[in-house]
Amino acid sequence: MPNSPIPDYADAKKIFNLEGEVIGSMKLAKLVDFTSNLVDSQGLVQVQLKFLVDDNRRRIIRGTLRTAVKVACQRCLEPIELDLAEDIELVVVFSEEKAMAMAKEVDIWVCLDEKIDLVRLIAEQLSLSMPIVNYHQQGDCYERIGYQADKSNASDSESPKFTPFAVLQSLKKD
Repeated sequence: MPNSPIPDYADAKKIFNLEGEVIGSMKLAKLVDFTSNLVDSQGLVQVQLKFLVDDNRRRIIRGTLRTAVKVACQRCLEPIELDLAEDIELVVVFSEEKAMAMAKEVDIWVCLDEKIDLVRLIAEQLSLSMPIVNYHQQGDCYERIGYQADKSNASDSESPKFTPFAVLQSLKKD
């Protein structure tokens, strides 16, 4: 994807009538609501959005968002880098009443005026793509809190077994 900056807003009438496309990048630092949960707000979000009108005259935003972010491990509080890739498909409506009347199987984006806030849209979609819990899968913090393989009868294909009292056992030996 090109690295040309994308605009903060898009004119809703024009972009859907022209079936426009927005391709480029946006600085993570612009996404204040999203970056408040990150360790570092450096980096870019690669954005590719297509604005379509379907056979039912619904306005649809379809595309992908890709970025790498740093979050805090919830075990050791050290940074972890996550690669986020989100495919989106949103039906745009221009009132809360229309949003309530839409079918439950579609994702809705409510646009209360004639401009689509791309910054807010991207921030919300990236927030939805974040894992619920962030932690190291391997490494020092993983072993320090008690995840250790049971060497007696565990094969290489099995995942490590959690032993919640492993830390207490190590204290007992000292």
